[in-house]
Amino acid sequence: MDPAASLRFKVLLERERDRAKAQISRPLPTAMTSPQADALDCAADLSLWTVAQATYLVARRRLAEAEVALARLKAGIYGICQSCSREIDPARLEILPTATLCVECQKKAEKAQS
Repeated sequence: MDPAASLRFKVLLERERDRAKAQISRPLPTAMTSPQADALDCAADLSLWTVAQATYLVARRRLAEAEVALARLKAGIYGICQSCSREIDPARLEILPTATLCVECQKKAEKAQS
């Protein structure tokens, strides 16, 4: 990968990492219903908390993926498929900078999970 592309992907990955960190740093909502709350209020609070928890977990995964990709970039192996060792299409990395598999290997991995 040429130095200009490496720099561009480094910036993309750092932005992704920073967005994930910002999302993780937000506090999870606490129960806001009073003892007099009805079932709908309790359900709404539970729904909000569930969405916030899921968002938090996704952000943690995105942060880990961005950090791994940045480490691979630093090691000089970013953009190389972890399965077949071929170069990952730069267009794929533009869309999904944390990709570790080329399109073909990703398809195979998804089929194997089905």
